[in-house]
Amino acid sequence: MGEAETRVLVTGSRAPVAISLARTLTKAGFTVFTGDSVRPTLGQFSQTPVADLYLPPPRFTAPAAYADAIAALCRQHRITVIVPTCEETFYLSAIASQLAAEAQVYVFAPLMGTLDLLHNKFTFVRFTDSLGLSVPETRLLSDAIPVYDGVLKRTHSRFGEHVRRLPAGEVVPAEIANDPSPWIWQRWITGRSVSSYSLCVRGEVCAHVAYHTPYTLEDGAGGYYESTDGEASLSIAAQLAEAADYTGQLSLDFIKDKSGILWLIECNPRATMGLCLLEREPKFAELFHAALLRRKTEQDAKPLIAASGRATQLRLATLLWDGHNRAADRSPENWIKDVLSAPDVLSDGRDFRLLWGQVRVLNANRKQARALACSLPAFTTRDIEWNGTEDAHIASAMRSRPPLLENFPELAERFPWTPLLAAKASPVESAAALSRRGDADVWLKRDDLVCSQYGGNKARKFEWILGDLRAKGYRELWTVGGLCSNHCLAAAVYGQTAGIAVRNFFVPTRLDEPERNLLRVQRALGASLSMLPPQPADLLRLLNPTTCAPYLVPPGGSSVAGVLGYIDAGLEFCAQVERGECPRPDVLYIAAASQGTVLGLAMGLYLGGVDPMPRIVAVETTTPNWQKARVFLPTPALALRRLRAASPALRRLLPNRLSRCM
Repeated sequence: MGEAETRVLVTGSRAPVAISLARTLTKAGFTVFTGDSVRPTLGQFSQTPVADLYLPPPRFTAPAAYADAIAALCRQHRITVIVPTCEETFYLSAIASQLAAEAQVYVFAPLMGTLDLLHNKFTFVRFTDSLGLSVPETRLLSDAIPVYDGVLKRTHSRFGEHVRRLPAGEVVPAEIANDPSPWIWQRWITGRSVSSYSLCVRGEVCAHVAYHTPYTLEDGAGGYYESTDGEASLSIAAQLAEAADYTGQLSLDFIKDKSGILWLIECNPRATMGLCLLEREPKFAELFHAALLRRKTEQDAKPLIAASGRATQLRLATLLWDGHNRAADRSPENWIKDVLSAPDVLSDGRDFRLLWGQVRVLNANRKQARALACSLPAFTTRDIEWNGTEDAHIASAMRSRPPLLENFPELAERFPWTPLLAAKASPVESAAALSRRGDADVWLKRDDLVCSQYGGNKARKFEWILGDLRAKGYRELWTVGGLCSNHCLAAAVYGQTAGIAVRNFFVPTRLDEPERNLLRVQRALGASLSMLPPQPADLLRLLNPTTCAPYLVPPGGSSVAGVLGYIDAGLEFCAQVERGECPRPDVLYIAAASQGTVLGLAMGLYLGGVDPMPRIVAVETTTPNWQKARVFLPTPALALRRLRAASPALRRLLPNRLSRCM
């Protein structure tokens, strides 16, 4: 049907709609990849994509770093088109021009200004009201609120989160009135919920479906979708698309009242499950093919409208939840019949691994949602949601590149990195009390403040460990430490942040109540905890032959990737000395166990040009047996060799022997 060499990346592979879209584009003749910023994803269990790629979490990644990472992935896999499905649409639209210039990649999404206009519930209503469409009366909470029945919503909300009914005459609750995030009041419309999905190109609707969800959760979301007559909703979508000159996927939510009027409530300027109903239409793949290649088809004169009465479902969701809240016209017998008869979005008769995959994904998401004390729907969008300028501080607070890559950008190809640390360097402060007691000028570098989630030297190491893990496609991390290991706790914290399964193995050590609390926190974060088997062969037997091998991290995080974190710290500290934030030290004291921190810091100071090199005193925090076992870690020499091999500049700057660095 088309150019088989056109490679497309479908993002948002955590969601069933991405799998449906990947199948559609494969039918259209494209070579399809999927990708997402969480693990595990449905894309990892589907046979449709060539591969499921790890993408950085856009909400927690500085824009420059996010754009660089996406561009590098596209160049690596020769991807020329990106089709977003979830709220990462906003972040990809924001960097679309950069991707086009640097990697010749086309992002199938509207301009950022259009997206924000339609996603904000207040500006959307004002825009649609100006077009003469039927919208309920809507006001900002800062305005006078009428006394009749209404509903309170944040201007940016999803899945029924941050939505509250306000009966006639009641006052706005204090927690909402005092919330710094903007809220709206909207008049309550009684009727039936209807949604629509449209494929749009240059202001024209190419394909359209209207649908409703007869079985829902308490928040209104559902797993069963049934198409309805789409002529009225198509007319509204066409007006919107033309007025906004819309290119991309456009989804609308309506309330249909007793008189048959469609009241336009809100807009999701991205894909929704309506796409899955269109997937079975024979011409839909052809239309999407033309849309991505920006060509005309014979169908352009008349949009494709999905026939009424088509149904599809996420059978697992329908079975587990949707039978509890049924539409008035659906009896328990109807529910059983529908569960058995409607095709499952995640099974097309061949992709049976997806059936198991959705159980794995659901369990992983529920575990992580509990650890974060948030709802399951809130967790699924936590790293991609767009809340307008309210979220602008999140990305700006993350540093765009670490000092090592700033000084040696050629290392980016060999040593991938993911941001965890704050944008600013950890401060260096004078310790006046210690200076007086020790008759010396004592300063502290406050790496306890380096990361809001969990400070200390492990945050720096895990920036590079997670980067290496993700680049190699691993989904699970194994590491080892004592029962009181801060490294194991850090693995649980940052693994949960990255959506990576973590399994911590422990060697017997002294255990008191603080150490027990460390283990409880790790368990709450979703990490699996086990005692280290007595023989290495026993550890190998724990590997499941049906799954991918885990990514192994040595004790203390002192892998080659982990060492890079404290080369960063050394370069950062040298820059602070140059700026006069603290004096050049004569002696550096640092706690040491696996020695990766000491080695990295020494190399960073050497590269930073400190002259003369300060003496580094490693304060041992380990038992004698552990000190003897440390000789089996090949990290020091291996890190030096790999850095020298990756960069001609480092071959000139770094010595052949480590002793000159330390």
